[in-house]
Amino acid sequence: MHKKHFFLGNQIAENKGFTPQLQGGGSPAEFPQYDNRRAHADALKQQYANAFANAINEQEPLLQYGQHTADGAYLDFTVPQNMIPSSLDTQRGARIMKIHKKDSEDDNVDVTVFVSNKHKDWFDKKADKFATAETEKKKPCNESLIAPIQGISSTKIESLFESKDEYEALGPAEEMGFELWICKTDDYNINDIQIVLDDLSIKYQIEQRLQFADVDVFLITTNKTVLAQLPYHMANISEIRRYKQPSILTESSEVSREWTDILANELQFEESDVHIGILDSGVNNAHPLIVQALPDSRMSTAINVQDNLDHIDHGTGMAGLVLIGDLTKLAYDRGNLPVVQHNLASVKIVDANYSTAPSFYGAVIEDAISQSQDMGADIDCMAVTDSISDDGKPTSSSAALDESIYHSGECDRLVLVSAGNIYQDDVDATNYIKSCKANAINSPAQAWNALTVGAYTELSIPADKTAKGIAPPKGVSPYSCTSFSWHEERVKPEIVMEGGNLAYSPSMGLYPDEDLCLITTSNDLRSPLETFNATSAATALAARLAAKIKVENPNLSMLSIRA
Repeated sequence: MHKKHFFLGNQIAENKGFTPQLQGGGSPAEFPQYDNRRAHADALKQQYANAFANAINEQEPLLQYGQHTADGAYLDFTVPQNMIPSSLDTQRGARIMKIHKKDSEDDNVDVTVFVSNKHKDWFDKKADKFATAETEKKKPCNESLIAPIQGISSTKIESLFESKDEYEALGPAEEMGFELWICKTDDYNINDIQIVLDDLSIKYQIEQRLQFADVDVFLITTNKTVLAQLPYHMANISEIRRYKQPSILTESSEVSREWTDILANELQFEESDVHIGILDSGVNNAHPLIVQALPDSRMSTAINVQDNLDHIDHGTGMAGLVLIGDLTKLAYDRGNLPVVQHNLASVKIVDANYSTAPSFYGAVIEDAISQSQDMGADIDCMAVTDSISDDGKPTSSSAALDESIYHSGECDRLVLVSAGNIYQDDVDATNYIKSCKANAINSPAQAWNALTVGAYTELSIPADKTAKGIAPPKGVSPYSCTSFSWHEERVKPEIVMEGGNLAYSPSMGLYPDEDLCLITTSNDLRSPLETFNATSAATALAARLAAKIKVENPNLSMLSIRA
């Protein structure tokens, strides 16, 4: 889906003093106004009735054969993205399952809900009250629910799938693994789920389901044809995803090399003026997946070392994610790989046998950003932080980062910086969020002008099926530091991307399971793929997102990309 961007010129920055505003907020959403509220309500009631009836009609043959049905309907409510009604999610009415963007250029989304048969009259009552009654402030009752709705339709299986394109690419009869996410509502019944899976001959292991507070995740094996029947048989499906197992790429050095050759042959690179600077430990630019995007002429160093190659095995991993993303997804999307439309630059700022005095951190950062821009990179990513975290207060390195991004008022640079990682030994396996709150953003990521990147995760199924990921799907990654402990209003990170999860089992405790990590390029060409995680991975993915925005909109300023 193509979306337009707001454009901000670079030349809008002024050097002024600043006093934080302690209170404030935006104006409330302006709901659509209707000269005839009854007509709008009646039209929606008719759409609701038709959509609900269509879903129930599909279930009638199942009842005749004695099969279990969803006993309700999945419906899509089309609303503006900034007006999603919270009252679409109720205990005695609709329950929101998923929100997804429509294939259109407007700002509408489809909110997929499930409504049980016993609550099917819920919507008519709300709509009638909108049409006939007003609040004490002379506003229509239920305005926030009814006024934004632009349409109601029966949900298709694509709405419950992670991606419509991924679903359409599935072969109809090919058996494969999927993740089935089920919301734990008040009427959640594990026996009903088992009955449905057994009736449809879907393979599963009930004892290996992942149980979280609000959702259970089942690893199932079936095909597209059977999958399409699930919404008529089962209630409260939150999402269905193709199961993608990262460890298939790194089973051995030989397997790693084979996958590298396959991807290198299938990936296509286009000439581009968009370069992303990697301020890290250097890069092994001889890697088959990197070589086309990073020539020797865009390899440099800001520290006094002999070469600009990667001897720590960090910068090369960053480069792979910045350039082509998580290789697990590419491995499962073969035949439909995206064209790479941006390039890389590399400036080494750390090395295995070299130590920079803390008083010179700022100078190294300034030099690295300057060198990167000289090589054509206006967007940089830096996943190198120190252990200093003084309540968000400036340090010499964060001040240098701020000044380099400000660039004497040019504001023509964007630097994405990792929030910093929580060491595994510091993670509370019973309440990992407590650990995220207790571990503050690392310097220089507190810099005002930097875009600080934290990590969340959608990876929840470990390779060891007796273990479980401690973070729930779409939760904060257990690796990610936050600004929660700061004594100020400012909030960092500003953006989160996939950073992986930690697994826990009674026998092993906490550990970084390989299937809860991303896969990227390694500096060791004998074993050229490796696992990667935490806020480093998230920062690399955020930089890749910035590159894609710049490629799509070449005239977009750094301030607009940051926004």
